[in-house]
Amino acid sequence: MAGNPRECREQAASCWVLAETADEQEKQRLSDLAWAWEQLAVEHENAQAFLRTMEAVNEGLKIGHRSTFIDGPP
Repeated sequence: MAGNPRECREQAASCWVLAETADEQEKQRLSDLAWAWEQLAVEHENAQAFLRTMEAVNEGLKIGHRSTFIDGPP
């Protein structure tokens, strides 16, 4: 199982390479798999960005800064 966006994109690239020489039915399946790997990479990136944002919010709360995410503007 791929654990990061780079690994997901490597899996997608492998599917695209295999699809180049596959018959039509296999080509469609491999293309579908490649797109799924690409989507998983995007989901990983979005999750990582969300976690970084939440860590920043939590750090701001720990040191007493007001968070615009929670309180709005000062």
